[in-house]
Amino acid sequence: MHPVDALLAQARTLLGNLTTPELTALSPGSPTPAPAVWSGSAADSAVRASDTLNSHRSQLHTAHTAAGAVIADAAQISRDAHTQLRTVETAWASDKAAVGPYANTAAGQAALLRAGQQRVQEATLVVQTAAERFQGAAEQLNTVTGQLPQSGGKSDTQALGFGPQPQSPAPKDPPHGKDPRYWIDVAQLKYVPNGQLAPNGYVQVGPNLYHPLPGYPPGSELPAAKLPLDAEDLVHVRPGQLGPAHTKELIPGWFTPVPIEGETFSPPKQPVDIRDVVQLPKGTLAPYNYFEYLPGWFAPKTIDPPVIPRLDGRP
Repeated sequence: MHPVDALLAQARTLLGNLTTPELTALSPGSPTPAPAVWSGSAADSAVRASDTLNSHRSQLHTAHTAAGAVIADAAQISRDAHTQLRTVETAWASDKAAVGPYANTAAGQAALLRAGQQRVQEATLVVQTAAERFQGAAEQLNTVTGQLPQSGGKSDTQALGFGPQPQSPAPKDPPHGKDPRYWIDVAQLKYVPNGQLAPNGYVQVGPNLYHPLPGYPPGSELPAAKLPLDAEDLVHVRPGQLGPAHTKELIPGWFTPVPIEGETFSPPKQPVDIRDVVQLPKGTLAPYNYFEYLPGWFAPKTIDPPVIPRLDGRP
């Protein structure tokens, strides 16, 4: 089995099956009436206990209904992810069919590797997006269960109702473009000449430029970028000219600053999120809010106005 096929199968396993759990319908019941002929402190205590039970029953019914809605939404997350992954699998099958006649040649292997890296990146994004949505659903369930009445001790009655107050939701991952774990790291970039294969686990992020795929192999840690690529600081020089001092050449004619010993850089103004980069043929209209950070390669901009790489090192 090709490694890409194995990874796609693993991604489908991670997404689980499409069986939707069903909650048993819960009747809200009817309030417990107080005894008609009963007086005194015992009767008062019984009335208070009855009111408490009725309130608890109402809370349980409300929580049951809310949990059912969250579970139904979570099932839709799984269906969406499976549909998206099926699209990736279909594209990968087309890639293999196109390479078929020359699959055993160096050019065919290189083409299949490039296509496979793209499909792996797409499948990883599908799983990551589904995981983020599932996390949101789990937080909603935590909020629902946090409002249930508690038994025992002082938790029976509180100033604002029964049970503990809603818990603060768990911190969410930063949005795309704001998470340093997914920024292109200059220290990790590799230039691969035409005709050569990129290292295993790398994806293309520029002309002949490759970067490790975050989270590959599945389950590995996601460290923050040590030297994030800042598209605002990219410098393009004319052929035959040298790049500015204290820069690194990423591809011929394109340079990015690198720190000297003991120097630290400020956070990038325009980082490039590896999850969102796209390659477009010349003349193709880029998606909304995307800019070209390297020839033929685009990413969403996070600052305004759009980034325009400098020519000849001049501001």
